[in-house]
Amino acid sequence: MVGLWFSNLWKFTRKNSPQPLVIGVVSFEVASLMSKVVHLWHNLSDKQVSQLREEISSSVGIKKLVSDDEDFVVELMLAEIMENLVFLV
Repeated sequence: MVGLWFSNLWKFTRKNSPQPLVIGVVSFEVASLMSKVVHLWHNLSDKQVSQLREEISSSVGIKKLVSDDEDFVVELMLAEIMENLVFLV
């Protein structure tokens, strides 16, 4: 089943034809989606979330421009991550 699906991504040309093999557009969309999933997975790691919390607590700019409440800023951060997750679905 996967073989049939994957083979539909390629358009084969005849050996005498000067045109090279052309990969389907779908494969580029899949690669883009996979890149977004990997990026989101990296952002959801415990290390990354801890690092973001640290940066939020030590950032004077965030405290002045967004909010002094660290929990509120973390909620904004998580809302953005959830928005990215919904985009992937």
